[in-house]
Amino acid sequence: MLAVALFLMFIIVLAFSSYGSIKLGPDHGEAEYGFLEWFAMLFSAGYGIALLFYGVAEPVMHFSSPPMSDPQTIAAAKEAMQIAYFHWGFHIWAIYGVVGLSLAYFAFRHGLPLSIRSTLYPLIGDKIHGPIGHIVDVFAILGTMFGIATSLGLSVSQINAGLNYLLPDIIPVNTTIQVVAIALVTSAALVSVLAGMDKGVKRLSILNMVLATALMVFVFVVGPTIFIPKCLYGKYG
Repeated sequence: MLAVALFLMFIIVLAFSSYGSIKLGPDHGEAEYGFLEWFAMLFSAGYGIALLFYGVAEPVMHFSSPPMSDPQTIAAAKEAMQIAYFHWGFHIWAIYGVVGLSLAYFAFRHGLPLSIRSTLYPLIGDKIHGPIGHIVDVFAILGTMFGIATSLGLSVSQINAGLNYLLPDIIPVNTTIQVVAIALVTSAALVSVLAGMDKGVKRLSILNMVLATALMVFVFVVGPTIFIPKCLYGKYG
């Protein structure tokens, strides 16, 4: 927790200092995408399906089995929401920000490879192009692969459960349905990547944000409208 808090403080100080005005690219370069487009792509890549899954599952899990409070009490509910906000709030973006800024700075300002090895250039210099750099990139690729596998596994489980809830007599909850869902999701992601940033990733990210916003508005309007902001202010305020 201390390390994450330091990351958050570092990002905030960096943003409001003179370093915050440094372009992640040539000094004469112009932004290729607008703020909303970048926000949609970063948000979709950073959270993905995990927010929809754990955004609900994690508070319920901690409410039923809190680390410190008695289960299923008001104190447990507050503790559950605090943990959820910690995991899915500003702190997680501080971690993403430190890694993303490191990659972007050395790749777009110094022309180094867009890989984790480049972030070690101030420490080991040109050795990033040797065995040490290869090892770092291998671990980074493995971590990314396992992270994507986790997100994909959560998404297909959620898709399968949702379809089963809507069509219980047609779609069961089993491995076959989930494998088909994995194939469809992977195909959609592949088409998006092959189509390029403008026609693929950007459009898919914007669609994702539109659907996520629509879901949020729906839950806010149809659900406990007064309770939701009270709960939010009670945890942050």
